[in-house]
Amino acid sequence: MSFTAVYDACVPYPPSVRDLLVRLAQTGLLAARWSAAILDEMVESILEHQPEVDRSRLERTRQLMCEAVRDCLVTGYEGLIESLELPDPTTATSSPPPSEPAPR
Repeated sequence: MSFTAVYDACVPYPPSVRDLLVRLAQTGLLAARWSAAILDEMVESILEHQPEVDRSRLERTRQLMCEAVRDCLVTGYEGLIESLELPDPTTATSSPPPSEPAPR
């Protein structure tokens, strides 16, 4: 049985993790999803932290990710963003842990 996982922009940022998760999606164990906005954020984050990286290489990586994982692009969600309330109060399962005293 497979499940769906949305890869946020921080997930495909390290190349080794990106490669692993794309390959995992190709096995069919999970259905990987991301949006164009997530990929935009990934590219911009990499360029911010590694300005020496050529943008065209990142755009090629983006293209290859989309070609490697069938039906990966999520679209039509934009209208839902305004109605989101985070964190979702219906999924809270416990109260936050008590704060710890500062070390001496």
